[in-house]
Formats: sequence, C-alpha cells, structure tokens
Amino acid sequence: MTIKTCPACLQAFECKAENVYECQCFQVQLNSQQKEAIANHYTDCLCNLCLTKIKTEKPLD
Repeated sequence: MTIKTCPACLQAFECKAENVYECQCFQVQLNSQQKEAIANHYTDCLCNLCLTKIKTEKPLD
C-alpha cells in the first residue's frame, strides 16, 4: 500500500498497485478512450473520485 496524491484534485489516497484487485481504482471500469485521455493528461494514478468523475462526466479534452 502506498499513499499517493491525486494529480487531478491533489487529495491523498491509498494506492494498492502491488495488488490491483484490491486497489480502489479496480472498481471503476473505464473505456479505452477514457483510459487514453487519462494517460495523455496524467503520469500517475488518479483517486477513485476523479476516476468516477471521468467515467460519468464530460471526457477530458
């Protein structure tokens, strides 16, 4: 487990990249366009809240 800062909202969150099946991000299912947009805008993990916003709201430009 690692505590990271979300590059989108700057809030701290728990990342379990060593066991992605237990990580909070595993619960948010994104399509390939959403994943590509995230990769184009950020270089590190996003928190669950930001991932959920990307999934349900307007896509990143």
